[in-house]
Amino acid sequence: MHFYLLLLLSLFVTNLDAQSKIYLKDYYSSGQLKSEGWMQDELKQDYWIFYHSNGHKSAQGSYDQGEKSGYWFFYNEHEKLIKEGHYQKDQEEGWWTFYDLAAQKESRCQCRDNLKHGYCLIYEKGRLKRVDHYHKGQKIRTWSTLSAFRKDNPEVKFR
Repeated sequence: MHFYLLLLLSLFVTNLDAQSKIYLKDYYSSGQLKSEGWMQDELKQDYWIFYHSNGHKSAQGSYDQGEKSGYWFFYNEHEKLIKEGHYQKDQEEGWWTFYDLAAQKESRCQCRDNLKHGYCLIYEKGRLKRVDHYHKGQKIRTWSTLSAFRKDNPEVKFR
């Protein structure tokens, strides 16, 4: 009898947990979908998608207890990728890739606490153009060639 009571209690608690997680859709005043994703205990949880007012996707990624976490993608109004990278506890962390589609530029930058912090590799038309060094969002040095960068920084290795 005790086993069945524990089983029943376990099923009840599991059902309560399942009910506390809901799929939510939010809309612009125009009726266009603005965002959609999971809510649990009144916090964004798991996978979410956000949309521009024109209906094109603006961002997608996951939340952990209301904070951005894991890999995220961001798009312009034409749904062209503009940046992608990792979040840790709602902060941009590690290597991020930024795209400037009009100028055919791309950069891969180290970030910490939502700021460029570390090295930034700047590419143009697929070729490395320069290397910038940032400290807490402020550019502190630029190397115009990879050989000049390597001469000054022999210990730094990029994959």
